[in-house]
Amino acid sequence: MGYYENIRETSQKELDDFPPIDVEKCTEETNRLFKPYVFMKKQSWEMELWTSCCMQHRMEDRYPRTVDERNAFLLYGSHNDEIRCPYCGRPATLKEVCRLGRRKKIEEYHPVIFLSAKDGDLFARAYWARKNYQRELDAPPLFMLSAAYRFGDGFAEIIEEELYSGGKLFTRRLEGNLDPVHRVIHEPFTEGSGMMWHHVGYQLFGQEAIVESRFRYCRYADYRDKKGDLHYDTMKYFAACALYPRQIEMLMKGGFTGLVEDLVSGRRKNSRIITWGENDPCKAFRLDRQELKAYMALQDYPRKTDLIYQYRRLKQAGMPTGFAELDEIHEALSYETDSFVSECKKRKIKPMRLLRYLKKFTGPRCYGGYFDVLNAWTLWRDTINMCGALGYDTRDEAVLFPRELELKHDEAAREQNLKLEREQAEKDAQLRKEQQEGLERRRKKYNFELGGYFIRIAEDSDEIIREGKTLQHCVGGYAERHMKGSTTILFLRRCETPGASLYTIEMMGDRLVQIHGYKNERDGAANPRTKMAWMLDPWLDWIERGSPRKKDGSPKMRKTKIKEAKTA
Repeated sequence: MGYYENIRETSQKELDDFPPIDVEKCTEETNRLFKPYVFMKKQSWEMELWTSCCMQHRMEDRYPRTVDERNAFLLYGSHNDEIRCPYCGRPATLKEVCRLGRRKKIEEYHPVIFLSAKDGDLFARAYWARKNYQRELDAPPLFMLSAAYRFGDGFAEIIEEELYSGGKLFTRRLEGNLDPVHRVIHEPFTEGSGMMWHHVGYQLFGQEAIVESRFRYCRYADYRDKKGDLHYDTMKYFAACALYPRQIEMLMKGGFTGLVEDLVSGRRKNSRIITWGENDPCKAFRLDRQELKAYMALQDYPRKTDLIYQYRRLKQAGMPTGFAELDEIHEALSYETDSFVSECKKRKIKPMRLLRYLKKFTGPRCYGGYFDVLNAWTLWRDTINMCGALGYDTRDEAVLFPRELELKHDEAAREQNLKLEREQAEKDAQLRKEQQEGLERRRKKYNFELGGYFIRIAEDSDEIIREGKTLQHCVGGYAERHMKGSTTILFLRRCETPGASLYTIEMMGDRLVQIHGYKNERDGAANPRTKMAWMLDPWLDWIERGSPRKKDGSPKMRKTKIKEAKTA
């Protein structure tokens, strides 16, 4: 691992138990994946040729006596022309060696996996194959081991290099239970980095080894994606087959490929539908023979495995419903079948009765539209939920099955809106009451008068916004926080002109956060904290002492001489 070499030169001791593979055949099959080139170097009387498709290196006469189809491509072709290889006949691209430069643009990589079998076990070697044409132009591809796998009876192993291990290989074994989320066996090839990496499809060689192993009945050909030549999730598939061989075989034969794909690729075990580890289909699906027969009589049954779960839910709730009826419900409601069954269980309603009721309200509507069962179901569910929220008895037949569903829905919607408006009005009133109580507490704490000036709390958000517009600063953005009580905005003004804005104060508890006047004093005005210190310092001291007041409500100050303010 970590460097490229010929397969025959690999010497990982961890692979000593692996059966040998046909190196020549593997190299040849891998070579066919690479883009074919014919490299040409012209000399005086000869042409030196290298072919990447059939790995030939020969000298050809540059001026032959006869020109045939084989050498016409070479004699009259030029760099990057599409020609045919003169030795194997494959379509190839002609490259003049003198024009290749550093050959970086023709470097190519391919992920490949070689399968082999031994004593019933299946083995897989995963390689990155590379051709960079830095040495001989006709050289075979080189390989770097990415991971190796062994799949046996009840176990699966992966051999790979651990991160920061210095190139050492470690073996991890999976047996007993398969956790589709936290995987032990994963795919060998990824690209990208960080959170953007993704799995890469690969070529799978030696598929005849599957027939020679214990996995001959796993139906891999039915599982794999036949849209292209690349393979995905094959190693995870064989790991699942190693732990659940009979279950995978049973599901694939029965056409339940969706359950297998969820286990292998979708990271879902679908335990609510199937019990993994049970060989008997009836025990696996937790149905008796008649029930399983009725389920498999459905048209396109493998794609409707969720009906098994819905069937068991209704049966346990004492409302048995046949698979034919559940199929009819599924055809009408599709992805809403699960919530439909849940609502039937909750309301103790027979599913077919509710379905027949909903069908009464289907049909054409205005503007050429059509009201189907899914629309009627959504309307009914919303109506019942609103009735429940309004305190109606949802066990009453008249509530569960109103004669005019749309009329009942609109009536319940109006009542619900009125209820919500009342509740919102009550919440708003309570909020205003709490705000007023909070404002009253803050009035007693902060409101202050001294020397012809006063400080008072902002009474509402509109006052704060107007203050910001008048003094041209950003206090308007503090309005919401002030009303919630997370901060406190106060106004410092002259007693003789109480409506004229002068300074704005922000307080956080007993701490003065900031005080600013017009344009935050950017026009060179004096710092208000210094200018008004004669008032602010006694005020802060008074607040720190708990804002004591006299009987008439005026601030109770320390017994010191107070300097009168000089009015401007």
